[in-house]
Amino acid sequence: MTMTQSFNLRQTVLREMLECKLAQAEAQKPSLPELDHPQSYWGHMKHGLLFYLQLAQQRLARGEYGYCYDCNEEIEEDRLDEYFMYIRCKGCQKLHKSQGISPN
Repeated sequence: MTMTQSFNLRQTVLREMLECKLAQAEAQKPSLPELDHPQSYWGHMKHGLLFYLQLAQQRLARGEYGYCYDCNEEIEEDRLDEYFMYIRCKGCQKLHKSQGISPN
């Protein structure tokens, strides 16, 4: 497999993972209509989730999703599966935490 094919395959897998996360979030949504209001807890959480999903999709479109913001290495798949919004690999995140720079 060429590097381009590997990259394209990884991007396809990551795109499918993002779509799955959005579907899971929608499935967990409470059924009461008033909870969709932006001021409700779910409305607030949904707005935040959609915002981060859009950011992840933009990074995916630019070919940046799944790669560390700091070192440009691949972010571990188990890390992205745990929390799709991560922008740093475990090593860079540990460095940021130890320096008190950023929670994500």
